[in-house]
Amino acid sequence: MNEKLTVIQEIILGFKDLKVEEIKLDSDMSGDLALDSADRVELALCIEEKYEITVPPEEHGDCDTIEDLIKLIELQQSKKIMGVY
Repeated sequence: MNEKLTVIQEIILGFKDLKVEEIKLDSDMSGDLALDSADRVELALCIEEKYEITVPPEEHGDCDTIEDLIKLIELQQSKKIMGVY
């Protein structure tokens, strides 16, 4: 989970003026990090590219925290491995 947190931090820091220590597992993406819908789309696209997965928009929208997002990445990776994708 720490590796994914680091990747997400790097992605977010690429388009938001935040400090790395502000982006934690329990950070609320809308509240704490002030990610708007465009930011969240950009984040999802970067994650899809990095991990070679698809992040369904309806599932990404259900992610409130960075930890939720990491769990979604792990779920999509397991689906890909199992061939459900």
